[in-house]
This record gives sequence, C-alpha cells and structure tokens, in this order.
Amino acid sequence: MTISEAVLLTIPLVWLPWEIFVSKDMSAFKFLLRWTLLLAGCLMLSFFMHQKLAKMMGGEWTWGDAIYYGWLLFSFFAILQIVKKQLGRALGKLIRWPANEKMRKAFVLCTYYLLLFITMIPFFLAMTTVHRVKIADAFTPETALGVEYKDVGLKTQDGLTLKAWFVPANSGQAVIIAHGLGANKSNFIGTVDMWHQLGFNVLIFDFRGHGMSAGHTVTFGYRERLDVLAGLKYLTEKEGFTPDRIVGYGVSFGGAAMIHAASEMKHFHKIIIDSSFASLDDMADTIINSEPIIPVFFRKLFKELGLFFVRLDTGVDIREHSPERVVGQLAGTPLLFIHGKGDPLINWKQTERLFARAESPKKSVFLETDGHFGTMSDPGYVAMIGAFVAD
Repeated sequence: MTISEAVLLTIPLVWLPWEIFVSKDMSAFKFLLRWTLLLAGCLMLSFFMHQKLAKMMGGEWTWGDAIYYGWLLFSFFAILQIVKKQLGRALGKLIRWPANEKMRKAFVLCTYYLLLFITMIPFFLAMTTVHRVKIADAFTPETALGVEYKDVGLKTQDGLTLKAWFVPANSGQAVIIAHGLGANKSNFIGTVDMWHQLGFNVLIFDFRGHGMSAGHTVTFGYRERLDVLAGLKYLTEKEGFTPDRIVGYGVSFGGAAMIHAASEMKHFHKIIIDSSFASLDDMADTIINSEPIIPVFFRKLFKELGLFFVRLDTGVDIREHSPERVVGQLAGTPLLFIHGKGDPLINWKQTERLFARAESPKKSVFLETDGHFGTMSDPGYVAMIGAFVAD
C-alpha cells in the first residue's frame, strides 16, 4: 500500500471521531446515522460497479476489492465535507463586499459553490482515474485455450506481488505481454493465443492495481515499468531466456510501460507497441474533453488541477514521464509501432509522434481498423507480427 492510499483510507477514521467528539456541530446520533447511510450507499455503489464491470469484462470481482473501493468513495465524501466546512469558514471571513448583508451572503454562496465545483470535480476525476476498480480473471489459458500454463508470482523492485501466467512452448523464444489500462490478463487471452500459435513462450501478468495483482494505484506506465522489469527478471532468472530471445509486446497503457522499462534496461530483442499514447498531457485533454459536465471554458483549468491532484496522490509528475520523452533511448532495439486509424480513445497520430521520436531500426504500420486496439481484427495482423519477430 502506498502512502497516498494509506492517507485516503485513514482520513474518515480521523475525521469522524473529530466531528463527533470535538466539533459537535450536530448530535452524535444524527451525525452517525447520516454517515452510516452514506457509507452503505458507497459500498452498494461499489458492489454494483464491480458486478457491472465484471460482466462487461467477462471477469470476476472480489468482496475485498469492492469493500476497498467503497471505502475509497466514502473517503472522497469525507474529504468533500472537510473542504466544504473549511472553505465556508474562510470565505465568510475573507469576503467583506458588498456592504449589503443579503447581497454579500449571496456572493459568498455563489463563490463557495463555484470553488467547490472547480476543485472537487478535478479531484474526483483524478482519484478515480488513479485508483481503479479491479476485476479478476474468469478463466485461464488451460480452460480458454486448452494449453498448459504455470501460475507465477512476480516480485517488483518496490515490493509488490504481481499475478502472472507463463505459457510454455517448444522454442527458445519468449514474449512479455503488457495489457491495457483497466484490463487484466484474461482480457488479453487472444494475444496469448496469437503468440503461442507463433511458437513463443508467453509471460503475461496483471499490472499493479489491476486484476489479481497487489496495489490500487496507477501511474500510467511510469512505475508500471517495474512490473515489466519483474517479468524480464523472471524470464531470465527462472526460465533461462537470454535478452536476445525476449520480445516485448505492449498495448495502449502497457505500451507506455514497455517503453519506460526498455529505456531503463535494454533487455529486449525486439519491441512491438500497439495503440499506445505519446503524451500524457494529451491524454489528460482527452479525459477532460469527454466529460460533458465540464464547461469548455473550464477545461484547461480542470486539466491542470486534475494533473496537480494526480501528482499529489502518486508523487509522480506524469507529464514529465510521457513515453515520447524516453522512446528515443531505445536506439538499437528494433521497434514496430502499430495503430488503427479508427481508434476513438487514442488518436493514431500519438503513435506517429512516438515513431518520429524513436531511433532506428523502426517501422510503423497504420491500419484501417476501428475501436481502441481494434488492430487485431485486421486480417494481416498476425502475419505482420510474425514477419517482424522472425530472426
């Protein structure tokens, strides 16, 4: 558990007793009743979200993760209450204009709700983007594909345990598959099958804060590089593969993590990046622009505040760790960039920018496919991958 996770989970435990025994703004019974009902509502919402996502993703949800996320939502409302109380007091003392009391109260009230809207919406978006609902696997390579596999535990440099599958093949080549944001390894069973059919030993894992792995905080590829490096360590130390026999395959968010990992440790023979992003600043624009509740004239401010809260929460300035800033450090490693021109989530020009920043040897392919990571639907996709990784 990170420090930010611990702080978020602890806030209600500190604030509730303070309100009951120190502030005493209302009777303890009324206060407890109100917040008990709110906690019940947050837990019910979390259970509903987990059930719905599990159905959409074809996975399983756990009571532990649902309770965790429900408490996280409850913590947001506790923080909102703290901000509301302190903001109201501050504005009441600071605003002395206009002289007319009724007009002043109306002005204070308008300012109060405007500031709440401006600060708490970006905070909530940042919190729910960084701390995501986790859905576990519904099947395994054996039940889905009929192939043997090993359940593997990977240990990262910062102490997290990741759940992984190793699918052996009768060859000396291996691939690490890095999945997309919000997904899990069973969501990428199609890529496992593709690589196994190509004759590769396959290692696929749940990123931190995803699936069945530890953690609940996402840094959009930066700390997730440690997860990829943990996979590399497993393949080299436990399975005996040499770096010149290991391919990296990253999709979307997983592609960003792959780029960061490869820039730190050049242990890949070849790397394929599919449907990934170049700039986290641009991705923040995409998230903000997709929220209809945010007025156009507030979007830049909301983005800056949201990124500030992400940095405060994760301790990472994610804009400083965008993939396009480090992809040039992969010089000497053959790179294949793929993107579908009909991707509605990440524009294909993001991959065009990555390609421009990368050093040779490199190749880019832009397919006439729709959907995010819809590239696998192209009839020539598997043959293209096979041709690229052929020695």
